[in-house]
Amino acid sequence: MIGIGIWEVPVNSMFFKGTAQITVRDVDGSYDFSFSLPGHNLPEFDIYNIVTNGNTLSADATCDLLKGKSIHVDVTFNGDRCSGIVKGPMGVKIKIDGKRIG
Repeated sequence: MIGIGIWEVPVNSMFFKGTAQITVRDVDGSYDFSFSLPGHNLPEFDIYNIVTNGNTLSADATCDLLKGKSIHVDVTFNGDRCSGIVKGPMGVKIKIDGKRIG
């Protein structure tokens, strides 16, 4: 499994500016994810279509906040760095350029 660990990702979007923390775990051979944004309560995400291709992890997600809309994420892991993109509804794109912190 790739990307296991705690990742810190700076976010600079019209919705949030700060640092996100993403935890990727192996739970009995399946991926488990958790997200946090300091000072914000996040909705629960349903993450599905998890695919790995080399060092890249791709997934789709939905949440109650974005009723009927989905989010697509592609993240490539290279040692203690990660990079990629989050594509949301209405053309929203958020660049990922993070580092492992745990």
